Amino acid sequence: MEKIISDELTQAIAKVGELIKLDPRYREMTMSSDAYNKDTELNSLLDEYSALQATLAAEYEKEDFDQDAVKPVQNRMTEIYEKVTNSASYVRFKEASDAYAKLTNAVYEELEYAVTGQRRTECTHDCSTCHGCD
Repeated sequence: MEKIISDELTQAIAKVGELIKLDPRYREMTMSSDAYNKDTELNSLLDEYSALQATLAAEYEKEDFDQDAVKPVQNRMTEIYEKVTNSASYVRFKEASDAYAKLTNAVYEELEYAVTGQRRTECTHDCSTCHGCD
């Protein structure tokens, strides 16, 4: 198998990875992920939601599909969705995941700047303001 990344580059990436692991956003993301995965009530709701999705999909495939018959299933799915997305463990995990994604995006953008010497900016739709879309 062809080696794509040099040992020196691999070592530099490993160092960046270690620094990221020290960042509080990484720690909060991993702790909130563990809490989310261990939340038995939330997991029970998610299992029920998945089962209802399968039921709904099977009903939609029937030739004699009855919209009124699936209404209670849809209502329960909406209820579960709201409970899940408003639960403390979900909200904590979502916020932590978003913060961690911003961190990793910033790291990638900084790497891109180190390589190209150009900072990524929001697209102005005027290609003269940057190096264009790649």
